[in-house]
Amino acid sequence: MGEPAVYSNVDLAPNGKSVAVDKTDTGNQNADVWIYELQGESTKRVTFDPAIDAMPVWSPDGTRVVFSCSRKKTCDIYMKTTDGAQEEKAIEETPAQDKYPSSWSRDGKFILYTRETELCFLTVPDWKSQLFLKAPSAVKNGQFSPDGKWVAYASNESGKWECHIVSGCAREMSSVQRRRQPAAVEKRRQRAFLP
Repeated sequence: MGEPAVYSNVDLAPNGKSVAVDKTDTGNQNADVWIYELQGESTKRVTFDPAIDAMPVWSPDGTRVVFSCSRKKTCDIYMKTTDGAQEEKAIEETPAQDKYPSSWSRDGKFILYTRETELCFLTVPDWKSQLFLKAPSAVKNGQFSPDGKWVAYASNESGKWECHIVSGCAREMSSVQRRRQPAAVEKRRQRAFLP
């Protein structure tokens, strides 16, 4: 697929024919987003900024990727077309908080991302950010289920990393601002213990 290098955060394209990864230059420790075709030798560098560009996530139609970028003092969420025809643009910038995208819903309406101990989402295409849930400790790797009815994420609130699953259907995400009580989230949460 490519020469030996430091690859991280592999995301399979919706068509299953390529992957987006962040690749770290071992000389300067900078990471950029690359796309590798799984059949053949085709590779494409997507980002070129001297800042760290990492954690790519494909759009459902495969025409765009969102990623975390450290161009400013914090990691913000940027988007770029996969054909490279347009410059990347910031779609979520909040001072003093790092943000890491992890999943784009199959209907294209929501992008999940983590911000410290919070799991948040962006609405597409207006790029409005909303809190989905606030955990008592670190959260990461939020993922929509294929049908969009559930969200799985990892948390270490018990002292070890575990997978949690919460209801995450579009109807609930649209009305998430009315659902701020932790007890309501806790009732819907199921814990899956990983070996």
